[in-house]
Amino acid sequence: MILAVEHLHKHNVLYRDLKPENILVDEWGHLKLTDFGLSKEKFTEFDETRTVCGSPEYFCPEILQDQPYGRSVDFYSLGVLLYELITGLPPFFNLDQVQMQRDIVEKMPNTNHLAGDCLNLVLGLLEKNPNQRLGS
Repeated sequence: MILAVEHLHKHNVLYRDLKPENILVDEWGHLKLTDFGLSKEKFTEFDETRTVCGSPEYFCPEILQDQPYGRSVDFYSLGVLLYELITGLPPFFNLDQVQMQRDIVEKMPNTNHLAGDCLNLVLGLLEKNPNQRLGS
């Protein structure tokens, strides 16, 4: 998925909807990214947008704070995806949507199930500051 996000950004596409439901595995075990309905084309590394779109569990703090955002949102959602694949749930999942949004902005994820390089990778991708986020 890292290579897919890199490839999209190289071709100036902001994806904005990375989640397990949008990832397919072909007969050779290769991952395929699907559903480009929320993607933004011709989106360079210098562009920003404010559109609120995507799945609430995968929203990054800047979207919830109504701040302009760029490509770093795809790296944040990659961190949420990795966390979910490891632990079974997104890092701030809560049935109470308001509380979940508050937690995304204010809290750090529970990292009890992560260690070493995996911990560093997930925390780097889930960095609240988009300018310091891994990949940005």
